[in-house]
Amino acid sequence: MTTSKPQTSKPQTSKSQGKSERKSVHRFQQKILAIRTWYSVHTEDYDDGSWRPLKRVVVVAVVFAVLMGLFMGVSRATSIDWTNGPRDQIISSTGSDTSVTFGMRDAAQSSSDASAQEGRGAQTSQSSQSAQSSQVSEQSAQSAQSAQQSLPRRGTYAVKEIHDTIDIVQDGTGEVQKDNVILRIPENPENVGEKGTSVGSESISGSRELSSQASASSGSASPTSSSSTSSSSTSASQPHSGMPAAIFVHGAGTGNADDSFNDVAADLASAGFATLVMDKPRWKTWDATRDYPSSAKAYLKGVQYLRDLSYVNDEKVGIFTTSEGTWISPYMVREDKRIAFQVMMSPMVFSPRHSLAFSVAQIFAIVGANQGYQNFVQRIFSLDLGMFGITNIDFESQIPQGYNVPILVAYGAKDVLTAQVSGAQRILELAHSVGNWDVTVRTYPIGNHVLRLGDQTQAKTLYVDHYEYDFVDWAVGVTRDEYASGALVQTSSKISGADVQQPIAVPQFLQSHRALTIYFVLLHAFMLLWILVTLILGLYALGRKLYLRRLAKKTGEPVRHVFGFQGRYQRTLLRLVFVTLLALLIFVAGVGQLIWRVVNLIWGAAPPEPGVTYWSWYAIQVVCILVVLTWALMAAAAFESLSVRLARAHAVGETRTLAQRKKMPPLLASERFGIVFFNVAIEMMFSVLLVFAYWGLFIY
Repeated sequence: MTTSKPQTSKPQTSKSQGKSERKSVHRFQQKILAIRTWYSVHTEDYDDGSWRPLKRVVVVAVVFAVLMGLFMGVSRATSIDWTNGPRDQIISSTGSDTSVTFGMRDAAQSSSDASAQEGRGAQTSQSSQSAQSSQVSEQSAQSAQSAQQSLPRRGTYAVKEIHDTIDIVQDGTGEVQKDNVILRIPENPENVGEKGTSVGSESISGSRELSSQASASSGSASPTSSSSTSSSSTSASQPHSGMPAAIFVHGAGTGNADDSFNDVAADLASAGFATLVMDKPRWKTWDATRDYPSSAKAYLKGVQYLRDLSYVNDEKVGIFTTSEGTWISPYMVREDKRIAFQVMMSPMVFSPRHSLAFSVAQIFAIVGANQGYQNFVQRIFSLDLGMFGITNIDFESQIPQGYNVPILVAYGAKDVLTAQVSGAQRILELAHSVGNWDVTVRTYPIGNHVLRLGDQTQAKTLYVDHYEYDFVDWAVGVTRDEYASGALVQTSSKISGADVQQPIAVPQFLQSHRALTIYFVLLHAFMLLWILVTLILGLYALGRKLYLRRLAKKTGEPVRHVFGFQGRYQRTLLRLVFVTLLALLIFVAGVGQLIWRVVNLIWGAAPPEPGVTYWSWYAIQVVCILVVLTWALMAAAAFESLSVRLARAHAVGETRTLAQRKKMPPLLASERFGIVFFNVAIEMMFSVLLVFAYWGLFIY
């Protein structure tokens, strides 16, 4: 009895469960059947071929989903993964003082000798040991100060200019450019060797203030000054072997000798250097097609020009380079093993593609551009510009052999064009890879890309802080004979100035995509073509309408239609064209304002509040949705008109002969011009939306 109960209860339970499941499935099937029946009834056409409301909604939804899926797919396919990390990198300096100082190595040695002397005092009293130590320390400090004061500084010599020309040749083409050059030298170059070429001479001011006063009193700020400075020394401990020299390498633009580097070239010349400023080697190139290797050889011809001067030391010719020029100077150092030093102001370091991509991305963020506009960067800098003859976009600038000399790197904290943290780190890596540890970094808190103050669109903007003194002091120190022998050493910190923050990383992952470039060119070319054709047809339609009205007034006949659209096609199409072109104008306005703000920010202006560059993106996205929705409504209306036409034709049986088909009312327009304009307008709007999709406007 006890064993029979569980045997009878289990089958009953399983049967009841199975029956319940079958009932549930049956009810579900009935619901599905009811829904299908309801759907079939409410989507069935009326007898005249017109649609029920539900069918219109379904068709509109399907067309809208297909079009949105297409445009969103294009936006996703043309996007490039963007990695901004690591973020917020920082250069932490050892102090805010940017001055560059030098001292004799024996001063440091004297300090260590004093310590050793204190330990040998077994036969000397403690008081005499202390006196000797104090005396040695005082002598060491005086020796270091004397060494620094004995070096020439900015304003030590009066400066004169010499104008000349040289011929520079472009490799490959053989094209010759007659280059104007300006040589700036001290007033009496033969006496420079008697004024501070060797450490130990006296009477040279060691403070920036006194040096500045001497410069002002002697007139050395003017390169044409003829008076000799009152702050120069009159004797030397050793005969000179020629003055040091420097050639100045231009940044971006079309710099000429007479409007570039006037102040810094005069600064360096007033410290006992021969400085040469050339016209920028351009030949027939423009900003995007500069010939960097040929430019390096052209500047090296300027180096040889300096070496040919009897009063220049062949082994002490260096380079002052800025911005774009820092892509050229490493090739000069690699080719000419006798280059003595390199001053790099706002160096770009990385390839043009990666440097410019970083610059644009950072600037877009600073000016408050919408994130959508910021995503333009990866699309623009992934284009294969080599297809258009711009081959230097991937120019290899990171050559270790170009960093095998003493280097001074100077950045401004307001510089929005360079990656200061990554750039300084990379320069140190390249220099260390060839055994060069003589790299000095200076960062200035309010300096822009050219280390000047404020907006450079204003005339006579000044260099920041004490930059002119700092780079001159550094160049003077590293070109001393004692520095080369190791007797003179840099006593100031290698890295000092302002702490500089870099918000994003340099996008070194970017590379050219040829297929994307071809699509980009064809897409934008077809868009412009269709817009042009649409405008021409629109003007023709307007002129024809005016003509037909005038003709109707003369003849008294009804005015003929220009397009002959059926129903509301004409009104809907014209609205679509207007809204689409309006969205394109808003897009162009947003990009235009963005470019204007970028240019102003580069020149040092403060970024304004976000305007069209922010809200226009969302406005265009909304317009795109409305345009696609209107397209779907118009497509549904066209399909319904076709359905009505087919139903009517089937009812009267008039589809068998051409003559009978001509008797039926037109589906779209009664005029051929209307049909042509409709197709052209649709192509134009479709191409505009594809362009919007390319730039990511369909990524929500």
